[in-house]
Amino acid sequence: MFSFFRRGRKQGAKSAERGNWRPMLIGDLFAGGLGYGKKLQNEKLLTHYAVFSCLSLISQDIAKLPFVVVKKNSSDVLQRVDSPYLKSLRKPNYYQNHIQFKEAWIYSKLMYGNTYVLAVRDSAGVIIGHHILDPKSVTPCVSNSGYVYYKLASDKLSGIDEEVMVPASEVIHDRFNCLFHPLVGISPLYAASASVEQGLKIQENSATFFGNKAVPSGLLTAPGNIADDTAKRMKEHWESNYSGNGAGKVAVLGDGLKFEPMSMTALDSQLIEQLKLTAEVVCALFKVNPYLAGISDKRPQETVEGIYLEYLQKTLHFHIESMEAVLDDAYELDGVTESIDLDTTNLLRMDTLNRYKSHSEALKAAFKTINEVRAEEGLNPVTGGSTPYLQQQNFSLEALSKRDAKDDPFAKTGKDLKSEEVEEMEKSLIKGLIEGFKLNG
Repeated sequence: MFSFFRRGRKQGAKSAERGNWRPMLIGDLFAGGLGYGKKLQNEKLLTHYAVFSCLSLISQDIAKLPFVVVKKNSSDVLQRVDSPYLKSLRKPNYYQNHIQFKEAWIYSKLMYGNTYVLAVRDSAGVIIGHHILDPKSVTPCVSNSGYVYYKLASDKLSGIDEEVMVPASEVIHDRFNCLFHPLVGISPLYAASASVEQGLKIQENSATFFGNKAVPSGLLTAPGNIADDTAKRMKEHWESNYSGNGAGKVAVLGDGLKFEPMSMTALDSQLIEQLKLTAEVVCALFKVNPYLAGISDKRPQETVEGIYLEYLQKTLHFHIESMEAVLDDAYELDGVTESIDLDTTNLLRMDTLNRYKSHSEALKAAFKTINEVRAEEGLNPVTGGSTPYLQQQNFSLEALSKRDAKDDPFAKTGKDLKSEEVEEMEKSLIKGLIEGFKLNG
């Protein structure tokens, strides 16, 4: 399965030793080379509720979009086709289904700015599967000739026994925010680290505050001088009896002793507003509306369809298009006459009333057939439902122009009447004349 690894291993190792490879250190970028990794590790960043919410929302919504292959037919219209490519996408490997595969893909991209997917080929060179690689174990390299290779560390789950150098054709590299190098993507967490750290500090301080029964820390003061030993003994006595689990007990103070709080209250420091601000910054960097992330109660649109249409366009569309583009390249599709797509129909599925209104308008305009509408609703086709219907109410501009060119465009001629109608009119006229003669005697 990985025979090309064995063929290229020695040559790749020699090239690396000779210094022909210039690695782009993705791991260093995330681990602190560009700043935010020095403050907070990746696992710590995920403990912020807004970060976790944005990551899971985007990843899981894209994960539930099914893969489809579309191809232009003889009428130059893109239609879904049953393609052999779908087999390797619907079951990319033995430990993931297509939903888990896409979820891992987007998680890696959002957290590290890069997703590396190793292509698995059969003896004929056809792609039969995929493995999502750990981005910290992959290093993009550029040869002196300008060719791109990837150095992969050992990964038992992906079938890589030892470090190996592979050509770019064997690795699908999806990346974004390439601010410093075209092969190096940057996560939104790079810009969010300060806000995330602030939010976590607020939560930690709040937990400590409420751990002390919401009683702020402060100073014990006396009107005169206190010996060091006495001050130490009083401090230990106070902490052991009136802080932590002892907070809220009645303290008896004498000799002019007073307790003066030091910490600001949650109201003084606007704790809730500050915490919400850190979450809104994270949402802005991931381009997620705070309403969808559970941060705000304010609806961005009146209808559910409007909310998800905006979400699709502003948040998901870029990642969907990027995934489709790199998969087209991997399967050597041009992306125009044939391409691999993610079906967004279910994401934008309207409520029942609006859906039926949309179907009705499409049928009236002959945009869809009855059977096409029934298929969208999961109903069987009916006889005669495969033809679009349209009422004869409108005429072409050319036909109207010919009509208006006549001396009397609205005049009726014998040619305009059927022979039966003319005969009936003649009979009626003759009958009227006869009755008139009878009356006049």
